Amino acid sequence: MTEKKIGVVGGKGFCLGFKLAGIQRQFIVKDEEYREKMLELNERDDFGVIITDGDQFSTLPFETRQKLKTSVSPIFVSLSEDGAGETLRKKIKESVGVDLLR
Repeated sequence: MTEKKIGVVGGKGFCLGFKLAGIQRQFIVKDEEYREKMLELNERDDFGVIITDGDQFSTLPFETRQKLKTSVSPIFVSLSEDGAGETLRKKIKESVGVDLLR
């Protein structure tokens, strides 16, 4: 099995925290580029998890959000201030059904 990467998609401020946490694969995008980048990443097989800004994610058309939410590989995890109390680990576990960071 090939090792998959973790990527982050969002604005500069959103991505900075993940860079400091050691996640090096970042895609800093403006709102108008966001949908295209998300669909592009959905087609790639080298990423296992894509972490994205929940505020930007909510601006996507319903069909696009559903397509990304039901993606098996990569798995898309959207984080926002509303879910600030939940950890990334818990969100990934809910998405995948398995604790990948164990």
